[in-house]
Amino acid sequence: WVSLQSENPIPQIENIGASIRKYGPDYFGGAEENGGWGYALPLLATQQFRTALTFLAEAGGPIGLLEATHLGLALSMGGIPLDDLGRPSSTDLLTALLVKYASTLEQDSSLGVSACLEYLLKLPSREQSYKEIASLICRSPHLVDRFGGIIKDDGSRQEGELDKYLDKSEVALVLCKAAEILQRNRTDNAQAELAAKLYMLAGKYSSLISLLNHLITPCDADDDTKRYWWTQSQQFYSHYLSKRTLALASLEMENSLKLVSTNRTLMELRHFFSTLQKGQFQAAFEIAQNLNLAPLRQDGINEKESYYKDLDPVLKDQFPALLLGIAQCLHGMHRRIKSEARGVNDSVEFQLKDLQQKARFLYIFSGLTSMPSATKEGIQRYRNNMM
Repeated sequence: WVSLQSENPIPQIENIGASIRKYGPDYFGGAEENGGWGYALPLLATQQFRTALTFLAEAGGPIGLLEATHLGLALSMGGIPLDDLGRPSSTDLLTALLVKYASTLEQDSSLGVSACLEYLLKLPSREQSYKEIASLICRSPHLVDRFGGIIKDDGSRQEGELDKYLDKSEVALVLCKAAEILQRNRTDNAQAELAAKLYMLAGKYSSLISLLNHLITPCDADDDTKRYWWTQSQQFYSHYLSKRTLALASLEMENSLKLVSTNRTLMELRHFFSTLQKGQFQAAFEIAQNLNLAPLRQDGINEKESYYKDLDPVLKDQFPALLLGIAQCLHGMHRRIKSEARGVNDSVEFQLKDLQQKARFLYIFSGLTSMPSATKEGIQRYRNNMM
């Protein structure tokens, strides 16, 4: 009261606040004194808001956290910075309080999850709010349909709980952020599946296809997980991309149809390797010819090199195995022709030399495109066995 009588009371109030902090909570009864308010009240009276709220939140248990969070909200809504007078801080105390309090509600009943969402939406930073809600969705996969809605047959989204608070573009942004978090661990099938669903809900079809393209590679691998994603990729294409749909229109607007082309090429590569693994060299070679990725004529080497440079990285990654696979086909066809031929006539000689030349073009191309040494050495071994 005496301090307030002076012309400039601020320095004196600061000094009193410093004294209160120096004496510490034990002097005022600690957390046991009215849940910490014995210490918090003098701090608040001297505008030591950060110290008061932090103490309440940490020392007052669940009730103290509740009180500190709501008092912090009220002060912030009144335009009062949550700092100690004379000691400004760059740390956002309100965000920390809201996030911590929301996390206590998250473990509560289904109503608690809705309340958790409402508190996260009160964060001062919209960007931070989206990030925290996305993390909440990732921690609670069962909330996806409730928060994000469900996918209709035409690929559009039926509204969920997030739509009560955010516009469609904001909902899509939150769902995308959640998908991106989950995608970091796409080797976990459950997380990859949820990421794909979230991209679909967000209408981010380019990100969905990009994810699928990674999940179905490497194309020469054949296990239960790869077969699952190959099936999912094929079903998505058949349902949403093989005809005029919302997804296809969205991809066209984003100028992302190249991703669809990459996906189709990867699926055909899978067919190539599957056929090759069965020892069907002629059939596998015909698939490779139709893919038109590798040069099988001398005048196609430069063209294919230029084309290779513009390919999606996930498709480029398949080239070492592809080139070796084609070389294996050429070698297998070479052996078959030699074994079935009754003597070497001009026709047989022409076919054998043609296969040798194709292998040579592959070897040249592998050098021009800086393939791994193991790839070039593998092609050369097949060439040597075709002499």
